[in-house]
Amino acid sequence: DIVMFNQGTSLLHMPRINLNLIDAPVYQYLGKRIIVTYQGCDIRLCEMCPVRKEIAKYDKCKNVPTGLTYAQYDKRKIKLYNIWREYADAILGITPDLCRVDGVVYSPHAKYLPTINTKRKRNIRDKQRDKYLIAHMFKKHHKGSEWIEKELQRLCSKYPNRLEYIKIGGLSWRGCLETLSSCDILIDQVLLGWYGGISVEAALLGT
Repeated sequence: DIVMFNQGTSLLHMPRINLNLIDAPVYQYLGKRIIVTYQGCDIRLCEMCPVRKEIAKYDKCKNVPTGLTYAQYDKRKIKLYNIWREYADAILGITPDLCRVDGVVYSPHAKYLPTINTKRKRNIRDKQRDKYLIAHMFKKHHKGSEWIEKELQRLCSKYPNRLEYIKIGGLSWRGCLETLSSCDILIDQVLLGWYGGISVEAALLGT
């Protein structure tokens, strides 16, 4: 059997009371194979972020636990990662930056697992319309959405008959795909991280 954990956690993981991944050795003892997947800020070190905090406003990132400094949060991540190095059979990161940041490999045992989807979907955008529909999945703080939205609003005001901005948010996965399928352009996140899963979906839609 294979046991898979997401975001570097486990079933019995209570860092607030310093009980970290206490069930990890149990699965190994039971002969289970363990796979751990990291998604982003669960392993990306704050102090090694390629975009400085004053630009990316990483200090507003809601993922930083209350009461911890950047250095303390990084120390916790490294501690958990080292526990998984001992017990996990495979450690996966969904984007390359989770294994290498600023040229420094801080998770040398992690392997890059690309986000893929091989089922091509139908694009329903109206090729006869005059306007280009530009979509962006808005996310506050460290993804650069404030800057992207501000610029898109400026461009749409300048070219009201040619451009239209669609903010994606609060939708189900199916609703998100339907919105993407009607758009001409998707602008993904900037500043922090790599590409998002939404870019993979948009590429398969031909957006």
